[in-house]
Amino acid sequence: MKQRIPFANLGVASGLALVLLASPAGAQVDLGRIDLLVEDTTGAVLPGASVAITGPEDRSDVFTDVQGEAHLLRLPPGTYEVRVELPGFSAYVDTAVQVRAAASTPMVA
Repeated sequence: MKQRIPFANLGVASGLALVLLASPAGAQVDLGRIDLLVEDTTGAVLPGASVAITGPEDRSDVFTDVQGEAHLLRLPPGTYEVRVELPGFSAYVDTAVQVRAAASTPMVA
């Protein structure tokens, strides 16, 4: 009887570990992202551009990096407005950017 108790505890511990490890991965599946590249009419990247996204739940503001990229992560699925501004350039606005669950939405502005 003493030999069965450790195996029973091992089974319970293994089952609990599987449940705990599986839960966070399942929760992240329903989020998406926008991967944005900002460039001028010649194709030169534009670092430091202000990027504002407005979606079903809230608004986020970021800036493009030195490669002219902005990555907006962990977004609930839905329709977003993306606005890009940089002094000396016309503002870029797209009011119908679709974000899907577990997917990347690439954009060039």
